[in-house]
Amino acid sequence: MSEQVKVKSKFWSILQNGLTNLMSDAQETWDGPDGEDYALEKALLARSYRPFMWGMGSTCLCFVTFRVTGSAWFRQIRQSLRPNQSRTIPRPPPEAKEAKKHWKSYSEKMMDKRTAAMTDVMSLPTDALLSILLGISITGITLSPSVRKQEFQVAPLLRGKSLLSKHLCKDMTHLYHEADPTIWEKPDDTLEALRNFAINCQKRDQVEQTIRLEQNIVDTQSVAIPPPHVEYWYSKQNSVK
Repeated sequence: MSEQVKVKSKFWSILQNGLTNLMSDAQETWDGPDGEDYALEKALLARSYRPFMWGMGSTCLCFVTFRVTGSAWFRQIRQSLRPNQSRTIPRPPPEAKEAKKHWKSYSEKMMDKRTAAMTDVMSLPTDALLSILLGISITGITLSPSVRKQEFQVAPLLRGKSLLSKHLCKDMTHLYHEADPTIWEKPDDTLEALRNFAINCQKRDQVEQTIRLEQNIVDTQSVAIPPPHVEYWYSKQNSVK
């Protein structure tokens, strides 16, 4: 396995674990006394998750529609609502020698019921597959990968407090520094996102450490970056140096 593939695999693993921990921590943090400090990041995450919610909603709605409109009872209701249609089948004339051919035997009726039931069962995976494909398509259309990538990269630069930085920055920065430096020279969207995120994490960490020293805040306590954003304070600190 190449170094590039290893780094990308670790990136997705860190991202998945970090977002899982973030979501378990988010509600309590956002509803807490300093919830307003996370407002910008909360809005960013909401924009990122919205396409997936649209996709899931479309999948569920499409599946329910397929199951309802394709069910036997729905067909019976639709048949009964059709105007000018007789609901009973007239008996054939008794004198007709072939009258019995107009009526199905009991075994034939049972066979039709079993066939209809089997058809209904077999349509279940088809309905599910089509619904999932539609949901994936809706997600892909509304996701805007380039926009999501840009928002992910600059997330550590947002003012206020950041759960993304808390749950991702340490591992992402470590991965960035331990990787072979030559892989960053190759054009790759995932590696570019990792590199920029890690660099911005380092900028945020420097600004936070400066604020901690100035305000005598312990390392275990979260720090709110004042307006306008991290990049401004990072540039200001480094210009003084």
